[in-house]
Amino acid sequence: MRVLRLFIFLGLFLATSQVVQAESFAGRVQQVTGCDTLRVMNNNRVEVVRLAGLTCPQPGEPFAREAREYAEFLVAGQVVRVKEGVRDRWRRVEGMVYLPDGRALNALLLGAGYARALQSRPDLKMLEDKARIDMKGMWGAPRSRSAY
Repeated sequence: MRVLRLFIFLGLFLATSQVVQAESFAGRVQQVTGCDTLRVMNNNRVEVVRLAGLTCPQPGEPFAREAREYAEFLVAGQVVRVKEGVRDRWRRVEGMVYLPDGRALNALLLGAGYARALQSRPDLKMLEDKARIDMKGMWGAPRSRSAY
């Protein structure tokens, strides 16, 4: 009976799992749709890529435009590498995005003060903390204009 319950649980878990491992790939950025979301060409197909480990101000929030424009400045039209991606429940590839020179877009946005690190990524939280201390991006704005 225990074994049967275990198999039922595992079957339900696997059937409802929303994260599927995706392959790493390189492709040209077609569009920056938000600070933390890109459209990247992968084998003649456009993939929606969500930057892992961070969140950015959403449209209509303070610094959303500045954050998107900074991301566009860094990657628009560039060939980037998406590493360690997983697919979320919306079928977006979630991962670290590397510029042609090897720098991580995720880290650059955090370091410039245009993103906030998720609690699940303490490695990226240090970059957010430094941007706060240095009062960069949204962290240098008066509290009434800050996105967070």
